[in-house]
Amino acid sequence: MARNRILIVVAALMLASLACGLANGLLGNTASSGTVTDLWPDVPRMDGLTRTNLQIPLGMNLGIQAYLKAASQNQMSVDYIAFVSNKNPAAVSAYYTADRMTAAGWNSKDAPGCVNDTNAASSGGALCIFGKKASDNSGVMLAVITAVDPNTKQTQVYFARIALKNVGTVTPGPS
Repeated sequence: MARNRILIVVAALMLASLACGLANGLLGNTASSGTVTDLWPDVPRMDGLTRTNLQIPLGMNLGIQAYLKAASQNQMSVDYIAFVSNKNPAAVSAYYTADRMTAAGWNSKDAPGCVNDTNAASSGGALCIFGKKASDNSGVMLAVITAVDPNTKQTQVYFARIALKNVGTVTPGPS
């Protein structure tokens, strides 16, 4: 449960940074985007996504990885990929429903699904978090983070996959 809160906070910080345009200048680099070449087989692909050369800003990427590795005692890895779409963030979160993701194998009841900014249809963003736990005590969290580029008006869609080893179970403390 604590790891879920950590992931939600980190993803919310990423969303806020992107939605506020703070990362706009940093996103213009020309390196290939992401650490993977395509979406993972267990992540449904929405029509209209085009892979792009957006990078998670270096400072944010390093901060996220350092924070998550420290919080998980170096028992995790992060991979991501970026896309653009002409659809708005609300359409992206409407596609990534709990039912669709459950059908694709995402089984965590603790993951909140999608949350939209109140202006997601125009200039805001959306954040979706899904999770699954395997029988070998490992777990995976998927964050789908969207923001609208103020220059191109296209929706930027980041998929971040966070794999955790030795996911502990939460036990209640003393009453």
